[in-house]
Amino acid sequence: MEPNLLFSAEQIDQRVTALATELEKRFAHDGPPHLIGVLKGGFVFLSDLIRACSSPVTIDFVRIESYGARMTSSCEPKLTDTAGNSLRDRDVVIVEDIVDTGRTLSTLHQHILRQQPRNLYTIALLNKTARRKVDVRIDLYGFNVTNQFVVGYGLGHNERYRQLPYLASIPSS
Repeated sequence: MEPNLLFSAEQIDQRVTALATELEKRFAHDGPPHLIGVLKGGFVFLSDLIRACSSPVTIDFVRIESYGARMTSSCEPKLTDTAGNSLRDRDVVIVEDIVDTGRTLSTLHQHILRQQPRNLYTIALLNKTARRKVDVRIDLYGFNVTNQFVVGYGLGHNERYRQLPYLASIPSS
């Protein structure tokens, strides 16, 4: 499968920098937000996002599986590794690679809200509304994408393509 370019490394860099600026505006007077990166796909986005921030942030990670080796999201996302820090009374920002059906993000929102954060925000690199099944709030996002399977910049299929410095689509098979 040969990937088809969607967004170049330069386009991604510019958008991530703009998202970091927007994020900093939201928390300018509230102290450092606690960013929770969703593994595996969101790790590159999170690392570039925090490097683009000039204000302090704290970070953590969760692992939630919804695709596995498939090219479609499962109906039952499974939270397999949770954030280790207390989230009570903190400004929490979920950093997600792609919001597709919304089920994964909804599951994560429910899990985090049980821990009583002061505020819960979501920033996603990609917003794919064509397949949305669950209404979820996304506060900031990088790019809208159509109903295609996206790889690169940390997103993979069967553990391939994550190393690509750009975002591309691959044909569904």
